[in-house]
Formats: sequence, structure tokens, C-alpha cells
Amino acid sequence: MSGLELSGDRGVAIMRYARLARLCLVLVMAVWAVASLMQLPPLDQESAPEQAGGVLVVVAVLAIALYAVAAFRYLMLWRRRPP
Repeated sequence: MSGLELSGDRGVAIMRYARLARLCLVLVMAVWAVASLMQLPPLDQESAPEQAGGVLVVVAVLAIALYAVAAFRYLMLWRRRPP
């Protein structure tokens, strides 16, 4: 959310859901931690990145796409900053 423009009504609406977004993130991290510690698939085996497949590839592609969107949004905020 830090890469979004938070002015006006849109900012108020985004901040209204900030707590829910943080809660969802913590929940996903907790589920991931439990799956890792319990050695559940696909986290139960070590594999080289070249051998990754299925769910891991989907998660990796999604993470890269989200990172690229965040980087672009930060660039747009930086370009609009006052001189």
C-alpha cells in the first residue's frame, strides 16, 4: 500500500482495509511457516531452482510480477514528487 497514492476519498478507502490486508498477510505467512515446519508438499524437499515445477513456479512468477508492479508504482511516485 505504500506505493499507492493515498490522497482524498481513495486514500480513506484504502486505509480502511489496511488492517485487513495486514491480517491476511500475517495469516499467509503463518500458514507458510506451518507448512514449512511440518514439511508439507511442496516444501518438503530441497530442489534446485532449475527443477522447480507446478505450484512453486506459479508462486515465483506471481511474486516477480507483484515486485515489478510495486517497483513501477514507486517509480511513478518518485517522478511526481515536488522538486
